[in-house]
Amino acid sequence: MIKIYDKENTFFFFDPPYDTDLKYNGITTFDYDELLNTCKNLKGKFLLTLNGEMRDKFSEFNIVENKVAHTINGWKDKDNSRTEIIVLNYVA
Repeated sequence: MIKIYDKENTFFFFDPPYDTDLKYNGITTFDYDELLNTCKNLKGKFLLTLNGEMRDKFSEFNIVENKVAHTINGWKDKDNSRTEIIVLNYVA
């Protein structure tokens, strides 16, 4: 899809699995290096959401931190907040 639609006026939203030990629809690994390389080579703009631990890997882009409370089954766990990052290749 990216190769077909990547043009200067294209906007991509990427929401890959977070880097955890948990399975994501049965998948236990994700190639963040391939994602980084794809982002580096895009002609269009992108917005990417990731867990905060990926900040260093994507540090060449604009990053906005977003602190969120972790919820399980609709119950807010007060002690389990985390930092997510929003990665952009443009200025918001």
